[in-house]
Amino acid sequence: TSSPPPQPVLRLTPAPTPQPPSGCYENGSEQKVIQVGSWKFRGVCASYDQHHLCGYDPVKAACPITCRKCSKPGCEDDGDFTVQTTYGTLKCVDWKRYTHCWKSVEAWCPTSCRADSCTR
Repeated sequence: TSSPPPQPVLRLTPAPTPQPPSGCYENGSEQKVIQVGSWKFRGVCASYDQHHLCGYDPVKAACPITCRKCSKPGCEDDGDFTVQTTYGTLKCVDWKRYTHCWKSVEAWCPTSCRADSCTR
């Protein structure tokens, strides 16, 4: 005689612990204390950018989106975009140094132009 095939055993396991967001993430409203050289600064990421502190590695690490170290999904700049201006031909990367972008440029360079939907 043959025995019946084994039945599957169902075991419940706890849900995996959610991992913190990785890569390109920052909480834009969170106050951060960041040491730059011998100085400690406190503020939200936007204030570090406004005070031109994004060039420092600790600030870039704490504020990767604001400091344009990475882009949120869907906010990547178009690497092929160029526009003629009175200053010559500009690419997305060139707009990072300006405080405002033309609306027509922002559509192609949302991260470099700090578009509201792409800053956090």
